[in-house]
Amino acid sequence: MTLFKIYGVKIKMNYLLIPILVMSYFANYLHQLLTILLIVLMHEGAHCLVSYLQDVKVSEIQLFPFGGVVKAEEELGVEPFKEILIASAGPLFNFAVFTLLLAFKSILAYSNNYLDFVMQASFVIGGFNLLPVIPLDGGRVMRAILTHWLGLKKATMAAIRIGQMICILIFLFGVLMTLKDYQYLYIVLLAVFLFYSILQEKKMAYFLLIKEILRKKRTLQSRGIMNTKYLTVLESIDIKYLLQEFSYGKYHFITVVSQSGRVVGTISESEILDAMSVYGSKMTLGRLIKIIKLKEKQ
Repeated sequence: MTLFKIYGVKIKMNYLLIPILVMSYFANYLHQLLTILLIVLMHEGAHCLVSYLQDVKVSEIQLFPFGGVVKAEEELGVEPFKEILIASAGPLFNFAVFTLLLAFKSILAYSNNYLDFVMQASFVIGGFNLLPVIPLDGGRVMRAILTHWLGLKKATMAAIRIGQMICILIFLFGVLMTLKDYQYLYIVLLAVFLFYSILQEKKMAYFLLIKEILRKKRTLQSRGIMNTKYLTVLESIDIKYLLQEFSYGKYHFITVVSQSGRVVGTISESEILDAMSVYGSKMTLGRLIKIIKLKEKQ
């Protein structure tokens, strides 16, 4: 549900928030909930601001029962440095608000319950988003850092596994707390929501890798030069397994060899991408080399 639009960015609210808002009204928590939603919206606004500075177009901000998400027109995972800057902006904003309000209280010796609530909410939201769980900010920063050593696909899968383990721990903690007091049930629901979000991220990992290959192809065409990495692979290996070995920011040339070590042929990552669009990713490299050779003869 679209609430309003500002500077071309749609501000949307998930429909699940409507019954929560109604229940919070009757439970006399509406004021606190609206404050939290405003802090979350400003958190996402910080992401938008840094996205704009990094020439990344944002299409919308969506508010959910357990937080918010910024949807960019391009996937940030393909450019780790930008992802680190943009993902860090939200938590840094929250900690800045907490620090400024703390200084305000200390200097002026002023305090009230609402101010304390805003401080606590800002600190908790900032700290929670730093958890190394995709799609939280901490998870995205972790993936971006790992990408430089493991490549995009392996970094994404490593971040997903770490996030899943953390979700399980949060779930178990929530169950134990709920057994003592039902008001902690939200921790269990939060763990389930995060785990579901991780599964959605896992589905996108393959497409993210394809976008990274396309980006490198465009970079090579525009700059005319790029760092190169050479791989030697058996002809029996499927293309989809080879993609996991691709490194970030490097253009790959693959030497395909037989079981005996004889060189069957050499292929570039652009040729592999073109072949995937026609034949899919389950084809072996040996079969792909044969097809390319047949086309060259024609």
